[in-house]
Amino acid sequence: MSKLVIFFFLISLGFGAHSDAVADIAPRLKVTVPQILDPSSLQLDKLILVMRHTARDPMDAQALAIVDRVGTCDLRGAALNQKGKEQAQTIAKKIKKLSIKPEKILSSPACRTQQLARIIFDGHPIEIHHGLVHSVAKADDEAELWGPLLLYWLSLPVKNGVRFISGHSDTLKALNQKGVPHRHLEEGDAAVIKPLGNKQFEYLGIIPNGKCL
Repeated sequence: MSKLVIFFFLISLGFGAHSDAVADIAPRLKVTVPQILDPSSLQLDKLILVMRHTARDPMDAQALAIVDRVGTCDLRGAALNQKGKEQAQTIAKKIKKLSIKPEKILSSPACRTQQLARIIFDGHPIEIHHGLVHSVAKADDEAELWGPLLLYWLSLPVKNGVRFISGHSDTLKALNQKGVPHRHLEEGDAAVIKPLGNKQFEYLGIIPNGKCL
């Protein structure tokens, strides 16, 4: 048998062993297949919704990073545009129809995320967390600290109702974990999370804007 044949034979054994190892640890990582969810057939009580704000006008990223930290709505692009407000109102009507009550509402300081939360859950208190601001507006120390804090909120069991997190396209990227397929959220999309306690959660899927909510 030639050395080349022996080499490829050993390589094939190595890939087989690697595949077995991955199969062994996968169940413990709770890696789930991305699912498109229909809230009308889903019991949302005691779950978590991580929603990206709805539509806004384009704006320079550096300028947006500055205004998002202070929550100003004065500049075009920092706030929801007319389409975004209408999308948020549509979501609010459907959430009301589903009798979804908020246990806690967390929001980025950005104007548009606060607008989204207020339109959807009118009259309920909102907690502003600077760690939820878009990554371009985060300081280095905030980027390092936010991952564990977000994991805390996603794993902490919900007593009653829904925990609502109003964020940005990259909110879930801070976790840097497997088992979270939709790390980039489109405008108005909501990731659905089941908290399991002890720094663990299960990613159930996504509710696309304009399709289910």
